[in-house]
Amino acid sequence: MQLGTVVTPPFEHADPSDDWRHAKADDHVPNQLWDLYRATRYLSASALAGFETPNARIITVYFARLIRSVKECLLDAAELRVKMRELYPRQYDPRKPYPHEFDRDAARRHRSAFRSLLVNLVGALDVFADVVAVMLPHEIPRLRAGGAAFTDIEKWLAKPHQLPSGLISPAQHFVAELHKELAPVVVVTSGPERDWLPLMRMYRNKAAHLGHESYTQFGLESKTSDMLGFFIPRTWPFVAEQHATTDAPSQPSNELVDFSDVLTEWLMHQDLEEYSEGAIRKIKFILGIGFGVLHRLYVQFSAIPVSADTLADLGRSTQSYKFEYFENAG
Repeated sequence: MQLGTVVTPPFEHADPSDDWRHAKADDHVPNQLWDLYRATRYLSASALAGFETPNARIITVYFARLIRSVKECLLDAAELRVKMRELYPRQYDPRKPYPHEFDRDAARRHRSAFRSLLVNLVGALDVFADVVAVMLPHEIPRLRAGGAAFTDIEKWLAKPHQLPSGLISPAQHFVAELHKELAPVVVVTSGPERDWLPLMRMYRNKAAHLGHESYTQFGLESKTSDMLGFFIPRTWPFVAEQHATTDAPSQPSNELVDFSDVLTEWLMHQDLEEYSEGAIRKIKFILGIGFGVLHRLYVQFSAIPVSADTLADLGRSTQSYKFEYFENAG
């Protein structure tokens, strides 16, 4: 195969791209991420690691892809919330008698959008972890470029961070800042937000790997709205049917049964709509804090380091396969 011309986007930029402009105008990305984007002259190669050597090109292109990926995760999440809001009132409501019309596919599409929302939100955190690994190579235990996950940052934040005695490097200073500012909002051990991240990650994993029918939704009537609220358990696997009996009912069927204790124990205390709104706010807030520290780091160094550790980590993370194409079936 011979190539006569190769077309690629420019590596230097004088203005932000339209997708970034819209993301900023619609408040889909935190201001601190926008500040870093602007400080790098909108991801211009000369403001990253440069483009003069193969190693510099690897870091420049890889870092720019990460920053764009965070933005795309947040844009996708915002679009999915719009879809969820549209689908929510069109789902089946057993309180409304025939011939009440409803969208028979709305529930499936609502659950599918929620599944993708979780994938994008947790994905944004994982991409942020990779950004940290590139900007602060080997400064956080187990955090390595090309294979970074926010779980590594979460484990690091769960422990006290001790600065070395004596003089410290600028990188060590910003690592300490990152820990001080992120730990209180990521590792929450009391109050209504405790365990928020392990629970979100669990649902992302189960929904992504097993599909959105792998968990139960409970529709509960609201005292303040004519809409049903759909709630999900705080445990997986959760099978409410295990508590059912097949014996004769012990009380008349028209007598109310108080489920308030078990439902508050079983379920989140927010329905899917409120939870999804809160999840987006939480992830944006964390990314805002994190990118605020990284923006200050970038302003001091004015470049992304071409670290031998980063290059080695990316090399170790390389995956390559022999696949060529699918043959015609049958």
